[in-house]
Amino acid sequence: MEGVLKHTKLKDAELKEFISQEFADRLHIENSFCTNLEGQVVTIADEIAQRGHDIDDAITSGLIVFSKEGKDCCNFLEKLINKRVIANSDVTRFDHNAGMVIKKLFENYYKNPRLLHAGTLRKIYIDTLTSKVDGVAESAIDLLNGNIDISRQEIKEITTTLIEDINVAEQAILLEKRKILVRNIADYIAGMTDSYALNEYEKLR
Repeated sequence: MEGVLKHTKLKDAELKEFISQEFADRLHIENSFCTNLEGQVVTIADEIAQRGHDIDDAITSGLIVFSKEGKDCCNFLEKLINKRVIANSDVTRFDHNAGMVIKKLFENYYKNPRLLHAGTLRKIYIDTLTSKVDGVAESAIDLLNGNIDISRQEIKEITTTLIEDINVAEQAILLEKRKILVRNIADYIAGMTDSYALNEYEKLR
């Protein structure tokens, strides 16, 4: 509530009309800025986002790009971003580490899809059942609730079978099931927060 009240600037408000005086005293009205770190971060982030939107709108509308000042501004921003962000060693290290985490998660889920969330396994089964490729729906295996031995065999066939070792009809079925598996793994990882992905990574190491 303090962050909302003081966002960009302290709003004039008769707080006693809405909340108790005891609670109002905890909002530190004597300070025009938010006293908690979350509110301060949001304030700074909002300022950055607002400036970015202003520049983007000006470029889109042609107010900046057909002027010398606009070109100078764009060149300056490009150099600044390249120097301070793209070429930044901390950013590069973070990107590298994030890439390693995502790669390891994908490898583990692909080798053993049963490590995936129950909802994702259910989605894989539904996608297989509703596939338009001949033979896929008919051979769908429920990796979540099906027989464990049959599930293991299905996973082995999907993830390790070489295309050239099977006939054309079987190739189409295998490729479709593999595509469904890969798509769902990618969607599952893409939906993770940073902390959730790191926790999963630690569990699977």
